[in-house]
Amino acid sequence: MTEESLTLNTPETEVSPLEGEITIKKRVYSLAEICKMAGVMKTHKRLSVALGVTPETLSRLLKENPRLDVAVSLGDDLVNGKVIQTLADIAEKGDIGAIKYWLNNRVLNEWADRSKQEIEAKISTLDKLVDTLENTYEPIKESTEPIEQKS
Repeated sequence: MTEESLTLNTPETEVSPLEGEITIKKRVYSLAEICKMAGVMKTHKRLSVALGVTPETLSRLLKENPRLDVAVSLGDDLVNGKVIQTLADIAEKGDIGAIKYWLNNRVLNEWADRSKQEIEAKISTLDKLVDTLENTYEPIKESTEPIEQKS
């Protein structure tokens, strides 16, 4: 058995994504425990430190073990859900900062600061103008011959 291996102690029928165990650095963790740790640690870097592995090793384990990846993702989602709910509760009480944060991060396209939207609109307009010019006009050929002026 390698230092990190996924051992599923469940029947082959449908199982909860958090059923099973993983052995990391000779320590056995349940997937439910990993889920909770992922939620508390908040980042994969912190989780890797808590598990005693490098971030690269954790990344490899997540790629090799889909059930481990699901457990970590669920832990992330649980914490994000709690933060979102808390922010929503604060925003409902009229906290302008919380409301602005919520709108800028959850419905960015509709509620972003006007200056940012204006800049993006100008860039888009300029991009379209450049595309039009490139597709409409032939490049001016360099010529060594003088241009004749009509009088």
